[in-house]
Amino acid sequence: MPAHRTLATYLLILAGIVASFSLQADELGEIARQVRNGQHAAALIQANDYLKANPADAQAMFLKGVALSKLNKREEAIRAFITITEKHPNLPEPYNNLAVLYAEQGQYDKARKALEAALNTHPSYATAHGNLANVYAYMASEAYDKALQLDKGKIRSAGSRLAMIPDLTVANRPTLLAAASPVETKNTAKPAEVAPPASTKSAQPTEPAEPIKLAEPTKPAEPIRAPEPAKPAPAPTPVSTEPPAMQPPEPAKVAQETVPAKPETAQQASASVGAEKKIREAVEAWALAWSLQNVEEYLASYADTFKTPNGESRKQWEDTRRDRLTRPGAIKVEIIGLRVAMENDNRARTEFKQTYRSGRTVMRTSKTLILKQAGDRWLIEQEQAGS
Repeated sequence: MPAHRTLATYLLILAGIVASFSLQADELGEIARQVRNGQHAAALIQANDYLKANPADAQAMFLKGVALSKLNKREEAIRAFITITEKHPNLPEPYNNLAVLYAEQGQYDKARKALEAALNTHPSYATAHGNLANVYAYMASEAYDKALQLDKGKIRSAGSRLAMIPDLTVANRPTLLAAASPVETKNTAKPAEVAPPASTKSAQPTEPAEPIKLAEPTKPAEPIRAPEPAKPAPAPTPVSTEPPAMQPPEPAKVAQETVPAKPETAQQASASVGAEKKIREAVEAWALAWSLQNVEEYLASYADTFKTPNGESRKQWEDTRRDRLTRPGAIKVEIIGLRVAMENDNRARTEFKQTYRSGRTVMRTSKTLILKQAGDRWLIEQEQAGS
């Protein structure tokens, strides 16, 4: 065969391969778009058709698992993600989604193991770090709830053994100490120490003998001194010394004054931990909506009072963000080292490192978000980017 015909044949084959890859990319892009737009049933059908021709395609399998989970077919979704981890063990995302499904079922230990597997493949995976922190919080909360269901009498009789429990969470510590205080005050009350001296005095008849000796001047030889018998008046002295020794009210007053203050401290600590957890979840949801290019969820993360940059109107800013979220083919946003600082009861400051990936574009920056509480939600009021 002439050389020019051989070259033409190879070019035709290469063109066919390129066209095939392009078609596959278009199909996957359409499935991803359907998932983002909430068309989960259509996405599932198209993913199944695609997988018949490409059974090992990780992206199609992953989109199928997401569609199944959104359709509340959790067991099928779990099997789909497990299959991906078996065929592609170096991908962290399937492990992360497995953990979410396990956590929804209350299987926190399985969720923990799945997240640890994700971090073994990608140690800086911010979403997995955040989810793992939440799983540990749920596990601690579950253990704390079980502790609260115990009979109060048994908790009091446990005494110092309760000191082992506060190490689970800082929030539990004040409550446990408050429960332990009444036991300690009752057990260490000083009346028991005073009782032995009282019984000792009553057992010694020599002390009350003193007033009897004072009555001896009643001899008939000196009748004029009749007033002197009044001297036995000191006899009440031993009686007056005993009551002060039998005064236990002081310890009881201390217990009544100190115990009520401790539950208030526990409530404050618990409220602070709960707020920080919701703030972390809000920031993670914001980053996830950005990654999924879910414009409505992304914009809903911002408060009505959000301070737009460069003096733009809210509509101008939203149009700009809508264009930047929908124009790229794929976006991935990761947050690392999220720190939360409460400025007051309904306002918080968060700081973290943000990594943005889209195609060949990779941008890393420091980010600060100021959030305020609006009902049960925490919304972004200010957004500041650093270097």
